[in-house]
Amino acid sequence: MNWNQVTIGGRLTRDPELRYTQSNMAVCEIGLAVNRKYKDKEETGFFDVTFFGKQAEAINEYFSKGSGIQVGGRLQQDRWEDKQTGQKRSKVTIIGEKFEFTDNKNDGSKGHQNGGSGSTGRTDSGANVEDDDIPF
Repeated sequence: MNWNQVTIGGRLTRDPELRYTQSNMAVCEIGLAVNRKYKDKEETGFFDVTFFGKQAEAINEYFSKGSGIQVGGRLQQDRWEDKQTGQKRSKVTIIGEKFEFTDNKNDGSKGHQNGGSGSTGRTDSGANVEDDDIPF
């Protein structure tokens, strides 16, 4: 049996980067820092997450650097050959399929989330994001 599912929570390391494909599909990339504390140590992992469609637009509208978020999705490995060195390269990215606000701020502006659940893609602002809008 194959299984590819991940749930991760942390804070954005930079503002979301929104772009549109030639077919007008929204694509939003975020960087996520996740802290892990154990014994007397702390380590931070950094992850790249990509959202598509209405979810991408909602992430761009309601989140900013430092915002807390929980992401559910799948792992995707990209492989390519470096044109300058000829070396084979790879990178694992999280493809976001759902999200949840984790901050409790309530002014509705970008960077200040409403504390609502995005696990079904619904934000307190009324923006409705469905998994059917994801192109895979």
